[in-house]
Amino acid sequence: MGREEIFGKILVKLRLERNLTQEKLAEMASINEKHIQKIEHGYSPSLRTIIKLCDALDISLHHFMFYIDIEYEKEKN
Repeated sequence: MGREEIFGKILVKLRLERNLTQEKLAEMASINEKHIQKIEHGYSPSLRTIIKLCDALDISLHHFMFYIDIEYEKEKN
């Protein structure tokens, strides 16, 4: 699994932990719901979009990327 897929997996996990729908997260991040769907299925978002998602999920960019790196390392081993 590549980093893009892992990014989507972590996004889904964080969204569900906060009891958010894709629609609500899209609204909070000021992006299109279809874009959320694409990202959750492996589309690579821009840095601007990642920052908007982190702000909406109330998580630092550093922590979000840390979670992705941990999952990526697990997948490699």
